[in-house]
Amino acid sequence: MQYPIITVPKGQFTIIDGFLINLNSKVVTDLSSDDSKTTLTPGGWYLLKNTYNPMSLTKLYFIDSNYMFTNKSVLLWILKPYIYVKFCERNSKYYCEPCTRHQATHKAISIPIVRLEETVSKYMVLEEPLTGTQETHSGPFNQQLKDQQVCETLNTEQTTTNNSDISMDQLKGFSLPDVKYIPEHYFIKIKPPITRLKIKNLEKKEEQDKVKELEVLQRSLFDMSLEKNYWRLRKMKEYFSQTGDPKMTLLRLN
Repeated sequence: MQYPIITVPKGQFTIIDGFLINLNSKVVTDLSSDDSKTTLTPGGWYLLKNTYNPMSLTKLYFIDSNYMFTNKSVLLWILKPYIYVKFCERNSKYYCEPCTRHQATHKAISIPIVRLEETVSKYMVLEEPLTGTQETHSGPFNQQLKDQQVCETLNTEQTTTNNSDISMDQLKGFSLPDVKYIPEHYFIKIKPPITRLKIKNLEKKEEQDKVKELEVLQRSLFDMSLEKNYWRLRKMKEYFSQTGDPKMTLLRLN
C-alpha cells in the first residue's frame, strides 16, 4: 500500500488510517488543530480536506469507547513508543487499559485527547493480538465498530451541508503542496524529511539488492545442477563398470 507524503514549506504530513500525522513533530493532528493551521498552506489544507479528509482523530474524540482498532502497524512505528494494553469489561462496557507485557493482549499507542476541562488518553490498538494470546476480542471490536458507525453518520450529515471551508476562489495565488507516495516500509528506512532524492536513492539500492539476490540464486541453481549432473555421471560409470559394458571405455576416456 502507498501512503502520501505532503510537503509544505514548514514541514511534512502523511495520512495513515485516516490520521493526519505531522512527520516533523510525530504528532497526530486534524485539520482544525493549531498545528495544522500554523503548518499547512491554504493549498495544502484544501488538498487534505477534499482529497483525503482525515477524520480518525475526530472519531476517536467523539466515540464513547476509549480505543479504536487499526490494522496499520506502520502507525505504531511512526508514533512510537508503543505500549501494551488489555481489555476490561465494567458495567457491560469494554475499556482499554495499559498493562505489563505479561498481562497484555495487544500493542497500542496512546493519543492525548484534549477536552475543555482535561486531557484524557485514548488508544489506537493494533488489531493483530500478541503471539500466544488465547482470548477472543469480538466484544471490544464490535463495541468500537458501533461507535464509529454513529460518527460516520454525523460526519456524512456535516459533509453534506458544508463540504469545504475554503473555496477555489480563495485559493487563487496559492500553490498546492508537493505530494509523493511511498510504500509502508519506506517509513522505517527513510528519516524525515522524506525527499524525492532519498526515495530515488532507496529505490536504486533496493534494485541493486534484487540484482545481487538474483545473481546469488543463479549461482546456487547452477551449482545444484552441476552437482546433480556429476552425481548422475558417477552413477553411470559405476553401473557400466559393474556390467562390463564397452561404453565404459568411452566414459573413462572422457
